[in-house]
Amino acid sequence: MSVSKTLLYPFSQNALAYPKQGRQLYLNADSQAPELKQFPEMLCQQYFKPSHKALEESGYKVCADMAEIDGAFNIVLVQASKSVPETQFYLAVALNHLADDGLVMIAADNKGNAGRLKKWLEQLGINHFEQESKYKAKVFWARNTGDWSLNQALMDQWLGFGALMRQEAHGLYACAGLYGWNKIDQGSKLLIEHIPEKIGGVCADFGCGYGYLSHYLIKNHNKIKKIDVFDADFRAIDAIKRNLSEFSSDFGYFWDDLTQNKPMGAYERIIMNPPFHEGKKQDSDIGINFIRTAAKSLRNRGDLYMVANIHLPYEAILAQEFTKFDVLVRKNGFKVLYAVK
Repeated sequence: MSVSKTLLYPFSQNALAYPKQGRQLYLNADSQAPELKQFPEMLCQQYFKPSHKALEESGYKVCADMAEIDGAFNIVLVQASKSVPETQFYLAVALNHLADDGLVMIAADNKGNAGRLKKWLEQLGINHFEQESKYKAKVFWARNTGDWSLNQALMDQWLGFGALMRQEAHGLYACAGLYGWNKIDQGSKLLIEHIPEKIGGVCADFGCGYGYLSHYLIKNHNKIKKIDVFDADFRAIDAIKRNLSEFSSDFGYFWDDLTQNKPMGAYERIIMNPPFHEGKKQDSDIGINFIRTAAKSLRNRGDLYMVANIHLPYEAILAQEFTKFDVLVRKNGFKVLYAVK
């Protein structure tokens, strides 16, 4: 919340003249800052399902897909992420949609990209801006006075970070901001090495990301009848649809929050590499809730294959939710776990 509070701090102090009429846009929006109430008509963009839902429940207009954003806005707010190319993409989108005489503001955590914002603005050709440090974060803002000479080549490069591009490391489509988007995740690689050849039936991939696990399974295990894929990141569902389009198998695509413990189907088996970070916070509760949801979503005698960082305390919840479980391997800081309902 410190970044969102910092982003809106100048408004809360009445230190910033801003156009009260016209359209407003908030990229990577956060519903937590009370100052946001000043902009009841603001369009909020958010890929992450729990945050998207919180914004909707707070009464804001929300979109996930950048394609739903059109035209110019008098105010564009940007909350930086921990990813460099993802934040550069947000900033390029902001400037691309900024009206003449419009105001752009971007904030980042001091342990995130705050130290880079000044340089990025200057690289883009914005040399006149103001800044404030507050709540362990920094905010920069500038008004488009018509004399900017934006570096269009750099803008185009940064806009490209948000597009699905085939990545050399794994040969699949992904974009900046998705976990492991430009590399093969070593935990997922270890997991597929310990999934038996006989695996088949009706399956689900929880926290599917861009689809590395599902793509491998459907390509190498012809007994699989169907795979449903779930992720809380809207971009992940977009990416995995692209990556599985080469196969004629049956798929279900779900943009959903797996931490809510509601049954997601009646599967014979589930595979997963659950996240254990939300932003910069490490939280084993995310994986624990994934396990609870998996247990509710499996048929009797259905099984779970999952990989996790070796230090995460998942054995107790597996013992509680399943009839039996085993650690198949511990290697290179990871463990592969198997459980039967």
